[in-house]
Amino acid sequence: MILKIIRWLFGYIIFKTDAKNSRLFLNLISKSKIKIWEINKINEILYAKVNSSEYNHLFFLTRQNNIKLHVIQKIGLPFFYLKNKNRKGVILGIILFFLIIKILSLFIWKINITGIKNLDKNKILEASKLNGIFKGQFKKSIDAQIAGQNIMNKIPGIAWISVNLEGCVANISIKEQIDKPEVENNSEPQNIIAACDAQIFRMETFSGTPVVSAGDTVLKNQILVSKFIEGKDGNMNETCAKANVWAKVQDEIFFSEKFEKIITLRTGISKKIFKFNFWGKNFNINFWQKSDENWEKETRENNVNFFGIKIPTGIITEEFFETKKIKIIKTKQELIEETKTKAYDILKEKNLDITKCTEQISETKNGVNFKLKFEYLKNIAVPERK
Repeated sequence: MILKIIRWLFGYIIFKTDAKNSRLFLNLISKSKIKIWEINKINEILYAKVNSSEYNHLFFLTRQNNIKLHVIQKIGLPFFYLKNKNRKGVILGIILFFLIIKILSLFIWKINITGIKNLDKNKILEASKLNGIFKGQFKKSIDAQIAGQNIMNKIPGIAWISVNLEGCVANISIKEQIDKPEVENNSEPQNIIAACDAQIFRMETFSGTPVVSAGDTVLKNQILVSKFIEGKDGNMNETCAKANVWAKVQDEIFFSEKFEKIITLRTGISKKIFKFNFWGKNFNINFWQKSDENWEKETRENNVNFFGIKIPTGIITEEFFETKKIKIIKTKQELIEETKTKAYDILKEKNLDITKCTEQISETKNGVNFKLKFEYLKNIAVPERK
């Protein structure tokens, strides 16, 4: 990219010559150390490009060896200037354009905030503004490191923050703090109770007195491990009961699907709306209006990248795809496979210690019902709250 810009600034020439003399021509180029590029042979014609400053040398060298060169096109700033040097308005307009772009590139025109889930984006933008990061701010007046530190001090819940200036964009990356889990007060006497109805599979008691055993069926909030223990003197003392009680818990996943469904498909007809984005403000280029029919929209944005400087200006393409609703009819077997796949996908996401699974399939007048019953091991031991 940089090489293309340099060649355009100094100018280059596209030329052609008879390919019959290509061997002699290339030998002369090699000996003279003239740089040419993009050499192509099409229908016995050899095409290539050369810097404008070396073309005269190349021309006289080939002329001495009876090789004719023909200029196809002259490209670059020097030729553009020669062509338009008497058009002062064009030259002035170009100078003003680059001058305006250069001046505008010295300011911040967009702020990106990433990494937030629970924090308020508006509060972060407000804190950023108080620390000199806002749209229209002069970039050189921003101390990114100090601004980031001040924002983190201003807003609780930020564990780490990074402020980077890239072109006309201020990128603020944030990592939120993870709340520390509450530590149970282990010194206070308490029972261990059941979190739900279940059948006990195995128990691991660390302190306290078990009042149930493996194989027993228990109800929610029933005491599993008592806080009372018998001391050496025969008296009952209180302690903080601790245990893992693994039990078989039952649950189910249910899906119902109909034989007839209405789905939305694209017809193949599409329309495009082009908008010109100028520093956050959009201006329509064409004025096609979406009808009352169903349309799906896809948006693409191409911003200007001027010599590595990202400028919030460019073309926004909104493409609308016409859709229509059609009725499809599925067989019983297709619905069974569809509901079965959905149910097992959900079960896999739960990542449980499954001990048993059973399927129940029933056909109704309109479709199919699928029920997946499963049994899994769960630690149902929870401290009793007062």
